[in-house]
Amino acid sequence: MTLTEIAIKRPSLIIVIFTILVGSGWFALNNLNYELLPSFSQPVIVVTTPYPGASPSEVEQQVTKKMEDAFSDLEGLDEIKSKSLESASIVIVTFRHGAKLDVLMQEAQRRIERIKKDLPTEVKNSVMSKISPSDQPIMTLILNANIDDRVFRQKVEDELLPQFQQIKGLADIKLVGGERREIRINVNQDKLRFYNLSLLQVTQVLKNANLEFPTGKVKNPDEQVTVRLAGKLQTLQELKKLIIFTNPQNSSPIRLEDVAEVKDAIRDIESISRLNGKNGLSLIIRRQSDGNAVEVSKNVQKKLAQLEKHYASIGLAGKVVDD
Repeated sequence: MTLTEIAIKRPSLIIVIFTILVGSGWFALNNLNYELLPSFSQPVIVVTTPYPGASPSEVEQQVTKKMEDAFSDLEGLDEIKSKSLESASIVIVTFRHGAKLDVLMQEAQRRIERIKKDLPTEVKNSVMSKISPSDQPIMTLILNANIDDRVFRQKVEDELLPQFQQIKGLADIKLVGGERREIRINVNQDKLRFYNLSLLQVTQVLKNANLEFPTGKVKNPDEQVTVRLAGKLQTLQELKKLIIFTNPQNSSPIRLEDVAEVKDAIRDIESISRLNGKNGLSLIIRRQSDGNAVEVSKNVQKKLAQLEKHYASIGLAGKVVDD
């Protein structure tokens, strides 16, 4: 019996077959991942090493050159590029195609551990990453509200960001713009000399006064409680009244406000985010490597609409500027 005869004599069988095919295709389509770029990893490793307070020339001599020497004989090496910046060293190691990047990253990590003893003690742990198209941001939002910029950034960090981070498939959110609170202590050198004090004394007292640590345990037959000494400063007034030194001749205390100006200010602004001339806060969103970019985008926009309703009292408004 030919296919034509089957189609004529048993039309219901053909209908069933095509229904199964259409259903399978529809199911596959709905479960298909959408990718702007194919999933592949370039044979490139980026090693970032923080060196707080160091000048670019010092970073180059003390860190970057030693890193370059450590990586110079890695298997499959093609090229090494480096940047010595203020307070940071960046080394970019490129390998030939076909290199086993995961194995090479492990070997590079061993090389870093081996030269740690030769680096200055102030150098922080290196951060190693590999370049991948899936690590690129998939969308950018700009948020703004009818409240002070400094208060708004804190609210986004404390309340809004955790809600976005719960979205399935979302890996990371980077904040750009806004203002961050900072307590500034502007020490007056003339007053320090008048009271015969040094800047080191002031900084040491500040460091010791803002600590919290365990002091022991209280036990009974049923439970054990850890006792902590809560010494962190809570208010600006407490900071101003902090005793820096006590004059042994007349027992007169010298307080921080006597030698410095203490202000509740904002950090130096390093980035600005604006939409239509109005200051805002940008959220740059990255997805997980196995996450569906389209689903993450839809869920982020859905969450944004919910948050706009919930925070209508402060005039929260968001706009997708890149998707």
